[in-house]
Amino acid sequence: MKGLGLSVFLAVVLIGALGSLFVESVLIKPSEVQRPSSNVPTDFFEDFTMRVMNEEGHSVYVLTGKHLFSYRGDEVDARIEAPQLAIDTVSQPDWDVTANTGSIIDRGDMLLLRGSVVLQQGGAPAEQPVRIETESLDMDTKRRIASTAVAVDITSPQWHVRSMGMQARLEEGLIDLLASVRARYTPPAVTP
Repeated sequence: MKGLGLSVFLAVVLIGALGSLFVESVLIKPSEVQRPSSNVPTDFFEDFTMRVMNEEGHSVYVLTGKHLFSYRGDEVDARIEAPQLAIDTVSQPDWDVTANTGSIIDRGDMLLLRGSVVLQQGGAPAEQPVRIETESLDMDTKRRIASTAVAVDITSPQWHVRSMGMQARLEEGLIDLLASVRARYTPPAVTP
C-alpha cells in the first residue's frame, strides 16, 4: 500500500507539473510586440490645417487637406490627400494651389503636388487673374518657386499660353517657360 500511495502521489505531482507547463506555455502567452508595418501609418490626420511661420513669426504658407499620412521609413515626410496650399508673398498677390495628392519632404520646405494641379493668383486684380494648370508641380516653399517639367496651361482673361515645363518665381511674379511655347492673345474689346 505504501508503494501505491507513493506512486499516486508522484503521478499527481507529475500531472500538476505538466499542467503547469501547459498553462504557462499555451494559455498564458506573453503578448507579442507588433512591429509597425510599412502599410500602417505612424501619424494620421483628417481635415487638417498646418500653418508654417518664418523666424519673424509671419505666415509663409497654410496647408490644408482631407487626410495626412506619415509612414515609418517612407522616403517622404508625409502624404496628403486633396491638399490646398495658400502661399503668402510679400511683393506679389498671394497664390492658392490645389491638387489631388501631395507629399511633404525636407520638413515642409518642399511639396510635391500631383494630379489636376491648379495655381490661382488669389489677390490679383479682378481684370487679370492668372491661373496655371498642370499634372505635376514641385513647390519650394522656402524660396517660393513652383516648377514642373510637364505640360502647363497658363490663362488670363485676354491670353492663353501653353508650354512644356515652367518655373514660376512667385515672390518676383516671374514665370519662365521651358519649351514648346504657344501663346494666343486677345486684345480687350474697345467700347465706343
